Amino acid sequence: MVYRLAQILNKDLYIINGHQELGPEDIACSATMTSNQAIEYVASSLFAAVLRGGILFFDEIGKAPAVALDPLASLLDDRRSLTSVLAGIHLRAHPEFLFCAALNQSEEEGLGLPAFLDERTRPAIHVDYPSPRALEHILKGNLPKTPDIWFKVFMEYFAADLSPRRAIKFLRYAYGFALLEGNPSPAPQKVRQYLKKAYAEVAVAGGGKEAG
Repeated sequence: MVYRLAQILNKDLYIINGHQELGPEDIACSATMTSNQAIEYVASSLFAAVLRGGILFFDEIGKAPAVALDPLASLLDDRRSLTSVLAGIHLRAHPEFLFCAALNQSEEEGLGLPAFLDERTRPAIHVDYPSPRALEHILKGNLPKTPDIWFKVFMEYFAADLSPRRAIKFLRYAYGFALLEGNPSPAPQKVRQYLKKAYAEVAVAGGGKEAG
């Protein structure tokens, strides 16, 4: 959705991926030591988007520590400014700067985002799993050379509670087993066996439900 939005608005897209090791400096501006022992300041993706008026997409924001999100407080309210304490820079956001973020449903239902950020990131859009028909269309678009029997068996027995990303990986993995055995168009029962094997190794190991 955010990629398409950037295309429609003809704006540069910048991305930050949330993780447990992320700190405030990673959000705004970090520092490194060069080979000649000089300090070099490195602007983040957020810094670049704020400066140039692009779109910043903060993916997996629910995985970032709350303290790492502190620089967003002044950026996403009426102040519209980003401060890097490390570099001593106070940057006013470009008028066309946009911000959006995504987190999993399980994270939203748990501790969720810090209150200051939750109220600054509205409206929120819940993205659930696609309908069976839409999922089959997505699979066929990503696996165009796969015979139809694979999609038929997959949708009948294995499609429930899988995100499109995981379903694509799962089906591709199962089809790879068949190709290794030189059997790309097996009988339905054999297709189901390949899918069961892939399910045990890929889908179950992936964990619970995803949402954005």
